[in-house]
Amino acid sequence: MEQLQGIGIACSSREQKLMSEMTPIRLFRQKFVVEAEAFRSFDPARCQALLNQFVQNATWQVPTLTVRRMWGRLDDGK
Repeated sequence: MEQLQGIGIACSSREQKLMSEMTPIRLFRQKFVVEAEAFRSFDPARCQALLNQFVQNATWQVPTLTVRRMWGRLDDGK
């Protein structure tokens, strides 16, 4: 799995409703509104089940976040 996109929605108690709201989204900003609602409706049991499935399937997350961390430090003089 290259990025963590969709994990917040998959861990939401309102996953199906939020996924239906994602389909017609045209503006990137609207996506953040839906994702924020996903985090407000976080369901630990759903998330644990998803993560257990990742373990069972030997799913790995690729270090895209490391690249973004580097981008955040481009103006660092070190």
